[in-house]
Amino acid sequence: MPSFVSWSSGSELRDGEWHTWLMDSRTRKTMIIASVLVTWLAVTPFVWRDLSSRSSDQVRGPKWIWRVASTNLTGSLAYFFIGRRREVQQ
Repeated sequence: MPSFVSWSSGSELRDGEWHTWLMDSRTRKTMIIASVLVTWLAVTPFVWRDLSSRSSDQVRGPKWIWRVASTNLTGSLAYFFIGRRREVQQ
């Protein structure tokens, strides 16, 4: 963390310095990558658990394809929005 950041009063910061630190290209990229990684680590186990608990007729397409697709965040989210068949309430 840069030395000009102070959590006490904030008066030590000159105008705009906090914004420069927050929007630094390297910091921003690191925060985005970390957020995507944490989201993927949280979502993927739910996809695998859901796939193992559903029968093949409750899933659109082969289950093994959805397991492979869930190795990235886009595939995991696609499974939840597209891959599962909704149960019809009667």
